[in-house]
Amino acid sequence: MSELPYMPLFCKDLDSSTREMTNAQFGAYVRLLIYAWVNSGIPNSYEACSRIAGGVPEGDWAVIRRRFVVLDEGTTEERLSHRRLESIRNEYAEKYRKRVDSARKARESR
Repeated sequence: MSELPYMPLFCKDLDSSTREMTNAQFGAYVRLLIYAWVNSGIPNSYEACSRIAGGVPEGDWAVIRRRFVVLDEGTTEERLSHRRLESIRNEYAEKYRKRVDSARKARESR
């Protein structure tokens, strides 16, 4: 969904849900959230997620991983994401598509 140029950040929720994370865990988690926003999820693979996040020790991955859910489980498209992020991304994507369609119709009517 790279057409969505920004991701909302709910600071209070993010702060309260990550308070026990180390700085390294938090940084990796945020990088993975951003990747998930842009790419409709992250790979369901420790190695791939570690690369995306700039290197994540396995112990840190265990802390981060429990915040993600599996999407499209059992398929070749299996990926991870955050429940709230997916809900909001889908909502924003629908609003974006409607604005694009409206703009296109306005252009065509001229």
